[in-house]
Amino acid sequence: MRAKYFASILYYLPWILLANEPAYTTACSPKKISHYISVAPEDFFDHLNNYVEAKAGYFFFTSSNMRHVYDNGGADAQVSGAWGCSHWLRLYGSVEYLQKSGHSLNGHQHSSIWELPLSLGLQPFVSLYSHPCSCKKVSGYFTLGPRYFIAHIHNRSDYVDHSLNQNGLGGFANLGLLFSFNPHWIADLFGEYSYCKLHFHSSHYAAQGHSVDVGGLTFGGGLGYVF
Repeated sequence: MRAKYFASILYYLPWILLANEPAYTTACSPKKISHYISVAPEDFFDHLNNYVEAKAGYFFFTSSNMRHVYDNGGADAQVSGAWGCSHWLRLYGSVEYLQKSGHSLNGHQHSSIWELPLSLGLQPFVSLYSHPCSCKKVSGYFTLGPRYFIAHIHNRSDYVDHSLNQNGLGGFANLGLLFSFNPHWIADLFGEYSYCKLHFHSSHYAAQGHSVDVGGLTFGGGLGYVF
């Protein structure tokens, strides 16, 4: 008798725990569990093919020359979107903004830089986990593509130009994990590397132009809407 009672608890417990996800619970009765498990893993991620996302991260330069001036990391904000081309590939695009402050090497005078990177790339992805009776899913992705950098430097030193502007083409790569916890909402954890060498020309008689890598590493997270 006790064994029968215990078996009944084990049978109904999953449905009680998933009661807050009615859209999936009602579609996944005990008779249909075997059907959901037999579905190809990539089919669980059809609903993740198209999404828009707001991301925030911590950015720091990988160039030693840039780190000497801007030694601390800074905030990075992105708005990105992805469009599904197939069960395993998306077209990815993003607009990013970052700003950092530092000091000149000799005079220790204030300097700041802001960048506006524009990115376009391809994003292969793969299913890592799919709960058969709910929208709880995890996928991994890798993105690679070109990135166009628009950069502005402002200096308060009397020995260099107060304002420097430059732009150019570079590249980026990122990888991360997407967590689906709702039919329309996802969370993202990512790491990203970017590279672009820009040459800043100087009109000041006491300074020379220089080429530096304005890319770096970013680690952060995001929240997205699936459509």
